[in-house]
Amino acid sequence: MSREGRRVWQPLFEEFALTTAFEHHDHIFKRSVLTRGQREASDGVLYLGDGAFGRPPKRVAGPRQTHLGRRWYVDRIERRGHFWRVDIDAAADSAQFTAIDEAGVESDRVVRRRRHHE
Repeated sequence: MSREGRRVWQPLFEEFALTTAFEHHDHIFKRSVLTRGQREASDGVLYLGDGAFGRPPKRVAGPRQTHLGRRWYVDRIERRGHFWRVDIDAAADSAQFTAIDEAGVESDRVVRRRRHHE
């Protein structure tokens, strides 16, 4: 997410207990650490991105680095076109997010449980 996007949207996501957000700023495969208040936090928001279908993915400089350099909030990053499949389990109050690449191969999976608004 862009710096301006983090400044504007992140406080709202945190206030209303959003567990996961999709962001499509960098055109690469990316999964964030859980973030809250511009810091890593176990009760934070997970950001998933970016897809890059329809255009070549941008370069990845290295672990936890976008083409712009190292970012503290990046947990996993790859130069890969993909989409996220979301499977919701209402009974378990959870959602499973699965990254699937252009060849149909699963490249990442994460499960998030609902957080309740305080």
